[in-house]
Amino acid sequence: MKKLLLAALATVATTAGAQMPVPLLDSAPTEKSIDLAVWRAAAPALQAALECKTKITPKITALRPLLTKNERDQWEMFPPEPFTVFGLPVDAVVIYMDRDEQMGHSYTSIIMSKSLAEVRASAKIKPKNDGRNTKIGNLGVGQPHGPDSVELTCTITGKWQD
Repeated sequence: MKKLLLAALATVATTAGAQMPVPLLDSAPTEKSIDLAVWRAAAPALQAALECKTKITPKITALRPLLTKNERDQWEMFPPEPFTVFGLPVDAVVIYMDRDEQMGHSYTSIIMSKSLAEVRASAKIKPKNDGRNTKIGNLGVGQPHGPDSVELTCTITGKWQD
């Protein structure tokens, strides 16, 4: 049941508190297993991006096997081993990167086992705020799909402005 809920959340993951839309997926993510060696090589860079410390770029070669070319510019991942962001256990990850840099990027951690208050505290987001600014973007938190999960999203603004 937990995997089904995670798949549904990853399918409709939006950037809570974010400033840009994330396109909806055409279909539910597959539970394609991630090679453990690939995951372990990519995990530090992925963690830094999810914590809104580093932007994902093509120069980060460890992430290339996870971010294979696709038409949506969006990837869903289910960590093959325990993985944390701000010390919190992450159940799923959704990465959106506009290759043209017009819409920007968003990196979302889906956390099922912690409350909104616990995630806010670990990410150092004040209780009355939906997010906080970082050197590269905005780190937002919310529960857009109800109380069973918390989404922590790093949003990096693109070049296109209204």
